[in-house]
Amino acid sequence: SRTRTLLREHLLLIQDRLTKVVNRRQPAKHTIQLLQHVDSPDVSVNEPRIDKIAEFP
Repeated sequence: SRTRTLLREHLLLIQDRLTKVVNRRQPAKHTIQLLQHVDSPDVSVNEPRIDKIAEFP
């Protein structure tokens, strides 16, 4: 029937839109895989750094 066809078309449209929203919110798989192979540094970025400029006798 025509009603059933329209209902099916609307449901497919809603499903397509939901899929796009979900995919937009999830990071790409290659980004996740890349980040899994990155080692974190041993030194904190916010760690204070003490430099020795000159030493006088």
